[in-house]
Amino acid sequence: MAKQANRRTGTKARKKNPPHQKKATLADRKRIGVLKKKAVTTRPKTAVRKRKEGPAKNRAGNQPNRTRKNPPKKSIAPAGSKKKLDLFHSSLSLLKGERGGLIPLLQAAQETYGYIPEQAIMRINEALGIPVAEIFGVITFYSQFRLKPLGKYLIKLCDGTACHVNGSERISVAIEDELKLGSADTTADGLFTLQKVACLGCCSLSPVIMINNETYGRLTPKKTQQLLKEYKAKAQNPLTA
Repeated sequence: MAKQANRRTGTKARKKNPPHQKKATLADRKRIGVLKKKAVTTRPKTAVRKRKEGPAKNRAGNQPNRTRKNPPKKSIAPAGSKKKLDLFHSSLSLLKGERGGLIPLLQAAQETYGYIPEQAIMRINEALGIPVAEIFGVITFYSQFRLKPLGKYLIKLCDGTACHVNGSERISVAIEDELKLGSADTTADGLFTLQKVACLGCCSLSPVIMINNETYGRLTPKKTQQLLKEYKAKAQNPLTA
């Protein structure tokens, strides 16, 4: 009986862990719990760091190139106010397909741009179906139409009866000599354009010229050349004008 009791107690003793093993397992459990807590708390931090770091860098350490869409090109509006442009476009729509609308459309184009540019000619060609060569022929036939832009200062020389009698021809020669026009009507620098008109309505001041919106009368060739020199100086030094 004593031996059986000893055997039983011995087996029970073997099943129970020694004190040093109990301490080890408790420490291991605590360590495992701490590691689990660290794993849980560190996950969101790493995610935040990734968001703050931004896009990954390439091997050279530079930011990767991003493909950017080309910005839309701005359309360059032609010369002339928006109201005049709208009028020209509406005239194209109104007279589309009518060959008799060529002259009105050429007039509308010149009113819009100050002259008839190539783009206006192509628009008229598309609207009316008239060949481009024929449109050019009409433009060059009528003196009212222009294929080149006007100068900054438009000189209108009156060639009416009163001005002609009082020497408008001599004024014309003085202008051409001072501006060195030759056979052209606009200076090479685009500063002056000379136009002869039938009448300016200032017969009592003949001979008369008009530069843009300013009228000058009772002119002589010398006075005319001096006036043009003043406009040249004004163009070179606008602040002193």
